[in-house]
Amino acid sequence: MKDNELKSSFLSQTIDGRFAHIADTYPDNIAYSDSENTVTYQQLSAQVDILAAKIQKNLVDEPIVGLFFEQSLAFITCFFAAIRSGKVVVPLEINSPENRLLKLINNAQIKTIIKGDNLSYTQTKDLRIFSYSELCKKESGDLYISDDINNEVVILYTSGSTGEPKGVIHTHKSFMHCTYRFTKLLGLINTDKCTFLYSTAHMGGTKDILNTLLNGATLNYYSIEKMGYHDLPQWIKDNKITVYTSIVTVFRKLCGEIKGDLKDTGIKVVRLGGELSLKVDFDKYKEFFPNNCLFISGLASSETGLIRQNILNKQSIVTESYIANGYPVDGVDIDIRDDEGNTVEDGVIGTIIISSDYISTGYKNMPELNADRYRINKVSGRREYWSGDTGYIKDGNLVVSGRSDLQIKISGRRIDLSEIDSIVMELSGVTNSAALYYDETKSIILFVEISKNNSLSKEVLSKHLSDNLPFYMQPTKIITLTALPLTPSFKINKKQLYELIKDYEHPYVAPTGIYETEVINVFCKVLNKEKIGIHDNFFELGGDSIAATSTNVMLEKIFHIKIPYGYLYQAQTAQLVAKAIQDNNFEKQLKWLSLVNRGSGVPIYWVGEDSIRKYLPDDQEIYRIGTHYDHGELDKNLTVELICSEFTKEILQVNKGNHCIVGGFSMGARYALEVSHQLKKAGLNIDLLILLDPSEKDRKLFRIGNTVKRFISNFYFFTNITPPESFKTIHVFQYHRRLRNKYKISKYDGKVLLFQRRLDIPFEEREWPKITTPDNLIFHPLDLDDHFEVVSNSDIQLQWANKIKECIY
Repeated sequence: MKDNELKSSFLSQTIDGRFAHIADTYPDNIAYSDSENTVTYQQLSAQVDILAAKIQKNLVDEPIVGLFFEQSLAFITCFFAAIRSGKVVVPLEINSPENRLLKLINNAQIKTIIKGDNLSYTQTKDLRIFSYSELCKKESGDLYISDDINNEVVILYTSGSTGEPKGVIHTHKSFMHCTYRFTKLLGLINTDKCTFLYSTAHMGGTKDILNTLLNGATLNYYSIEKMGYHDLPQWIKDNKITVYTSIVTVFRKLCGEIKGDLKDTGIKVVRLGGELSLKVDFDKYKEFFPNNCLFISGLASSETGLIRQNILNKQSIVTESYIANGYPVDGVDIDIRDDEGNTVEDGVIGTIIISSDYISTGYKNMPELNADRYRINKVSGRREYWSGDTGYIKDGNLVVSGRSDLQIKISGRRIDLSEIDSIVMELSGVTNSAALYYDETKSIILFVEISKNNSLSKEVLSKHLSDNLPFYMQPTKIITLTALPLTPSFKINKKQLYELIKDYEHPYVAPTGIYETEVINVFCKVLNKEKIGIHDNFFELGGDSIAATSTNVMLEKIFHIKIPYGYLYQAQTAQLVAKAIQDNNFEKQLKWLSLVNRGSGVPIYWVGEDSIRKYLPDDQEIYRIGTHYDHGELDKNLTVELICSEFTKEILQVNKGNHCIVGGFSMGARYALEVSHQLKKAGLNIDLLILLDPSEKDRKLFRIGNTVKRFISNFYFFTNITPPESFKTIHVFQYHRRLRNKYKISKYDGKVLLFQRRLDIPFEEREWPKITTPDNLIFHPLDLDDHFEVVSNSDIQLQWANKIKECIY
């Protein structure tokens, strides 16, 4: 079909009119498919007509209808049926907070909602609720159909930059021209099999539905929320997908799950939207997708539909860190203007103005915002949309220099935050990134999502940025997360990230008074830092158990005071340590547990050396358990079981939910095992028991050095004589070694991750691998001889830390 004929075929019909025509043309083509349903166009069209007649008969006085559905065949049917009955459809996001839903329901003046059968929504005196199955049982009438393409048809709600829901009103005409643009861009035909990964309540979901079902192709739905990303590559292969469209974030998740590649599939086009595409996204396309597949990135919005397109192939060369937003599309013109409204020259940044006869008619019940955004050009008479975003034209190509929040100025220098994202995402293991400007501290904060099988630390991230970015673009803080928060439409939820900053970012506050000053001086010396504020976290700055011990010793000499071992884990900041020293009060709410990493999800309780916190994401909650060995407490009546009962009591006191992870290093492994036994008896679920290099029975019966140490220790112990300071550490160690040897390792019925270094003992003769069944045991050998290299060698630390991440994320 020639282009002018294609365009005319869309603009001469309403949405429901073209759908009926397509159903008559391709009755036996599969229209929609998911894990439970497959329907042909003939079947779907018949269901749409029947339901449309019922809606028209029973909802006579309601011009606007809300649809509260999960993505499903029922939603697709109801969406087309409501449109065919002449209603204006408002898709509602089922995961939105109730207050937001109420705002948009009131704004749109919705009186009736049709909902999915499995969803609940409270009916009020001002709001009627029909379930889908209930509506299907209603009486039907004659169906009257309108063919006026200027009628309003859909209101899509978007929060945009204001944070308030705005209802974008579309007519048949605006949507049909937008569908024509995408049909031409993607080369859509009736044999295509298209992905349906967007939320139905957003422009992306509506676009996918119309692009596919108004062209006779198959719409294939995959539920990311229910099925995750792991099976998405295989699903693409099984369903013979030819057209892949999604948010950039979803594409990155997909690429992270691809084993091998998708080059043997029939995918002919990858189209990304919703967020700025980066060069690294284009590189992933080249690595994973077929050689004849196209990569399309463009600019679209709920108000305008598609306005620019950038079509790339495997031979295309991308030199910038991001993908420019592309070249003109039919019926849409772009103008770049300055603050006075004058058109600027190519290459000059200004406000992006979109002129078209096919943009939305405005925002629902927002006259002031409509007057600001939607205008009539006094010269051409065409309608314009003032986007508020900035950009420039270069060689005919639109470059969005910021969706306003991506362009910032620091010390007079203009910075594009997307360049920071692009650089950090070059690193293998980084699956997503969001650089933000934090106005309170006038600094850049970088959030990084790291895959579960990575070998990255913050030091590596920081060095990579230092090597590739000028100093003024360096983030002041890097925050690693297991997953960046997403909006219901799968975009990065930057509003939530800004809220998270306060949990991690502490503005510099200088010390005051002798106590804070001296504590800060010690912190700086131990951590090798030039400047530390009183609210900065000792452990976030690189401190560990060795550094904490050194700090304690230095502070005790300065202030002539005894500081309990492990107190720094409780206080963590110079301000709190200084106050405790000044008040000579080191009482802790919890005696044994110290929160060393604040986060969410399943908490980890760790016994022993705590370098684990350096390699896990910042949002992983970690508690360190300080043992009697740490505190130097020696009691002849103590046993491992009694010691662990105290740990268990505190864990039950602080644990949120009924799941946790327990682990320990060296002797701490025995404590971790016993704690897990006791927590299970108390009803807590242990998702994973981590045993990091627990010792086996020593087959060398006689070692002179150890025998002498044990003899001396026993002398002090049984005579109750206090050993000299020089022997105290050895004395405590020997005492706990005695405790450890008396503890009988018992069978454990949960999942165990066991790390052991190279030993002379054959695997089948070791006692630790026998504590659980082979099905529950994950064994990971560490290739080294020295026991303490497990926590002193950074390469070895990364090995076991990455394996832990693989098991828990």
